[in-house]
Amino acid sequence: MVSRSNFALSFSLTASLLWGAAAWANGPAAIVEDASPDITDPGAMDYLAAGRVIDLKPGQWLVIGYLSSCVQEEIRGGRIVIGAERSSADETKVKRSKVPCQGSAQLSQAQAGKSAAMVFRKPPSKTEAAPAPAISVASLSPLLRPEAGGAIRLTRLDAAEAPRDLPAGRGADLQKLGIQLAAGGLYRAEAGNAVLVFRVIADAKPDMQPPLSRLVRF
Repeated sequence: MVSRSNFALSFSLTASLLWGAAAWANGPAAIVEDASPDITDPGAMDYLAAGRVIDLKPGQWLVIGYLSSCVQEEIRGGRIVIGAERSSADETKVKRSKVPCQGSAQLSQAQAGKSAAMVFRKPPSKTEAAPAPAISVASLSPLLRPEAGGAIRLTRLDAAEAPRDLPAGRGADLQKLGIQLAAGGLYRAEAGNAVLVFRVIADAKPDMQPPLSRLVRF
């Protein structure tokens, strides 16, 4: 015979798992911008689903950026529960701020798939029309984050430049790699089957923006 307490615990765990799976199916809620060196899971550039619970030991810290709300949090120690727009944590351990970001206007995976069909697999010739950019990027050194990770090839489409093969991993932070793109330039980023065409806005500046402000998802 199952006791009431065991039944309640089982129901709570099942509901949490189902809710977490549904939340992930709708896409990640946040991304880890930075983490203390002794934390490997989650690590920098890892996506976080709503409902995930993270226990930080004393002295450990995470910087988390929320994709839809553009909220950035620095959390030190304690238990964190990832929400849709902000974390549930001891408020005395959270430094929270709002940063500029594309937020909910960022390209969805479905939209990225549609835009990929318009991409040329070679730089367009003088007689070919360049593909239309799916999004505009306000940073000269964006953080490129393919959904599945992996090596990224970055190709300029509006000028004759050699493609750049960026290090394999969860993503590529061009600011940390010391790479600046051309203001007004049109680029294609490819990682496996994920492809995105984007244009750097003409008045983009080499500012030291936080990772969430420079994040380009595809």
